[in-house]
Amino acid sequence: MKSPIWPRSAALPGAAAGHAVVALATLLAAQAILRSSPPENPGPLLARQQAFESARLRLDHARARTDTNDLAVVHDFCRLAYELATIQPKDSERERITQLAIAAAKASLSNNPAAAPTHYYLALNLGELARTKSLGALQIVPRIRDSLESARVLDESLDHAGPDRTLGLLYLEAPGWPTSIGSRDKAKAHFLRALQIAPEYPGNHLGLAEALLRWRDLDEARARLRSLDAVWTNARARLSGPRWQSNWLEWTTRRDKLAQRLSQTAR
Repeated sequence: MKSPIWPRSAALPGAAAGHAVVALATLLAAQAILRSSPPENPGPLLARQQAFESARLRLDHARARTDTNDLAVVHDFCRLAYELATIQPKDSERERITQLAIAAAKASLSNNPAAAPTHYYLALNLGELARTKSLGALQIVPRIRDSLESARVLDESLDHAGPDRTLGLLYLEAPGWPTSIGSRDKAKAHFLRALQIAPEYPGNHLGLAEALLRWRDLDEARARLRSLDAVWTNARARLSGPRWQSNWLEWTTRRDKLAQRLSQTAR
């Protein structure tokens, strides 16, 4: 899990609060699709840039056709934009990439409003866009929430309960009322729903367990860690291959950190 990127000029409370909430952008995924390799390693960045540019060409070709309504092309482009944005070291490039994906998603939704992945990838890219903002970050949060809610209503099983998992993170990370939408009750409800939908997915267990630790619900956090360990081996066998390598690196790091913190906390 990445740390939030705090603005260098966070003199105003609003700026600091804005970047506190968009810690969720790096969690979006949550945790959601592929986790990034360290940005100081140029290999992953170059590979994702190439994949993104290839997807952009496919999208341009689809738009050039008279019969253009290829959702798979749009979703691939928006997903790859998000994955590239998560490891993009420059805010200016992150904003450029995510704005392209946001525009593509919105254009697609005008013709296909019931496409759950489009709403989902729109939310992910909005989260990455928020990372580039200071005072404007909090204004993007309701748009992220609304897109995730639309995705959840249309297909709550998408990405192993990704909409609920990410809503849980959003409500966990956002400041509470009146600054923003943060809510412990809503965060927990969405985490629990994600576990109901996809109990085999490690990210769903980790999201709730880490939230419980933050809330000092230590016994329940330990119970969730045991539940995670119970599905770990089977999940490792099922979610295998190159696509999942970065996920497992992230999940293992988070699981070990969670276990260490719980072991250091007096019962």
